[in-house]
Amino acid sequence: MESARYDLEFREGQPVLGGLRPVFSPHAQITTQRFRGQVWFVAQDPVSLQYFRFGPTEHRVVKLLDGRHTLREIHQEVQREMGAEAPTFQDVVAFVQMLRGANLLQAAESEKLDALYKRVKKRRRERTKQLLANFLFPQIPLYDPERLLERTIPYLRWLFSRWAFAAWLAVVLIGLGLFFYHIRDLAKPAERVLAPENLLLLWATFAVLKLFHEFAHAYLAKHYGSEVHRMGIMFLIFTPCAYVDVTGLWAVESKVSRALVGAVGMMVELFIASWALIVWLITEPGTLHSIAYNTIFIASVSSVLFNGNPLLRYDAYYILADIAELPNLWTNARRHLLYLGQRYLLGLEVQPPTHDAREKVWLVAYGIASFIYRTLVVIGIILFIASSLLGLGLILGIGAAAVWLVAPLVKLVHYLLFAKATRHHRLRCVAVFAAVAAAAMAPLALLRLPQYVYSPCALAEQERAVVRARWKGFVEEVRVHDGQMVAKGQLIAVCRNEDLHYDAVRTQKQLEIARIRLASYEKANDLPAAQVERARIRELEQILEVLRQRVADLRLTAPCDGRVIAPDIANAPGRFLNVGDPLALIAREPFSRIIVVTDQAGIADVQRVRDQPVAVRFLSHPQREVRCPITKVLPQATHEIPSAGLTDRAGGPVLLDPSAPDADRTLLPWFRVELELPADAPPVPLGATGTARFQIARKPLLSQWYYKLLRLLRTRFFL
Repeated sequence: MESARYDLEFREGQPVLGGLRPVFSPHAQITTQRFRGQVWFVAQDPVSLQYFRFGPTEHRVVKLLDGRHTLREIHQEVQREMGAEAPTFQDVVAFVQMLRGANLLQAAESEKLDALYKRVKKRRRERTKQLLANFLFPQIPLYDPERLLERTIPYLRWLFSRWAFAAWLAVVLIGLGLFFYHIRDLAKPAERVLAPENLLLLWATFAVLKLFHEFAHAYLAKHYGSEVHRMGIMFLIFTPCAYVDVTGLWAVESKVSRALVGAVGMMVELFIASWALIVWLITEPGTLHSIAYNTIFIASVSSVLFNGNPLLRYDAYYILADIAELPNLWTNARRHLLYLGQRYLLGLEVQPPTHDAREKVWLVAYGIASFIYRTLVVIGIILFIASSLLGLGLILGIGAAAVWLVAPLVKLVHYLLFAKATRHHRLRCVAVFAAVAAAAMAPLALLRLPQYVYSPCALAEQERAVVRARWKGFVEEVRVHDGQMVAKGQLIAVCRNEDLHYDAVRTQKQLEIARIRLASYEKANDLPAAQVERARIRELEQILEVLRQRVADLRLTAPCDGRVIAPDIANAPGRFLNVGDPLALIAREPFSRIIVVTDQAGIADVQRVRDQPVAVRFLSHPQREVRCPITKVLPQATHEIPSAGLTDRAGGPVLLDPSAPDADRTLLPWFRVELELPADAPPVPLGATGTARFQIARKPLLSQWYYKLLRLLRTRFFL
């Protein structure tokens, strides 16, 4: 047993301590487990439902806590059994104090109510601190499901049979096969999953799916004999979902059973998502189709980022800690990193949380990795919320900075300057703190690094012409395909208009009849009738000329040389075109003009560096960077569409105006910057999108972050 120092409330010297007769709580349940090849004992606090693990030596002490033995007698008895390996009297007292703090000692009748009241208040304070520290993922207990589980588990035990597992495996394997076969089709709707019209449906799907997830944990834990006494609501990015506390699993000896309980929630999500994928493939767009896709999306994202990632304290974390035999992995990792700082930076004589070399490696690696990942997830969530609700994002950012930066920093300063442990090392503590702070802040405040502005861009043609319908009709035949080079006047498509063809034939027959009638009038020397007929013939000839021109206009030709840009032209036959409707775009080479979209703040930065080349990366060649000169900077804002690939319809950042009848204008004004693609650059397909990077200055990172924050506020709030 490791020696430790405790502030004992009843400490008045060893004689007094040695005469105490503590009693181990008769309500506490102790179970046996094998851990790292050794026997360990797990005790449950019947009030808080928390579990505590201790070894065989401590278990000897627990068996002697019967109210008949004093602490001195217990220590002497353990010494007789263990000899030189026996713990010291101070260790025994510290262990008994730990049991008292864990509510595992029986209190006197007069002390029970007061002790329980103090424990409840302490527990509430701890929960309040936990809510503040995890305000993005708070948990609120609401319900004790033990009775419900006890009544219904007999009807659901078949779900945990081998036959049920075989059915689950078959469905999931089919789902995985379909997923990878249709992965490209599944990727396309992901761009619209957060569209406003889908948010309510997405939220409802998330809540229902997580309800199945948590009840799966509860029922399997109950199946293995564990008690489940706490269920409630947890908020993930302000989205309420169910959660269940299955810490009673510590009473289950089988490590495999505990791991299955941790994994069953994700297994249920995969099962439901597999069926949802089948439904999505066989249904047409509609409510059921959207629910199925939302289920697939939620099951995949939540499993990868949260439940299936051991760096966050969700399902995979508990599975990892149990299989690796590292209980309280997250807490012990923090304690070990704190010990390393105290021991090797401050020079304090403190005891390490563990002496196991293997466990030390785990604690250091997990502590650093989980801190980095947790920070990135929190920052990502705040930025995601700020992209839609800037005010809420700023509030969350300030809250996160206060909880995870300011508060720990204040505690650290207080510890260094006023704690008893640092009293004899105060000067070193201050020096180390100043050195670490200077080492962290100096690069941020003094090191000048390139400052960049990033803007979306697309490769465009030098000139373009639109093939439009000159008269209304149905597309009958298409003579070209997307990307084909055509010459001026080359036939693009043929349209059909039965009414126009009938009018032309009828007018032709009427003209022929009029000419025959004129000949008869002239032969009969009927001059007045002949004169009237000649006027009618001229009128019919004019009408026929117009009709023939309209018939000719049904043949759509290329207005110039260039390349056909019409991704959907193969589906054009049968489509009705009205006068002026576009069918295809003819782009004239060379394709070397790059259009960059920027806002008002960005155009001011670009104008200062218009003589410097710009680094461009296209999505078609992300590994290649092309240096392009700036050819034109237009200071006037515009609402015209820069490129179809940059609009939100194609997953780009430029929002189209929903009120525009033909969606032919952007929602917000933008500024155009034009670049020239060098002749020696690798070939890039027309319309390819990418990112243009402008280097606008060289400044320290603190100055750059302040600039970005100020620019964000000006852009969103027009400050």
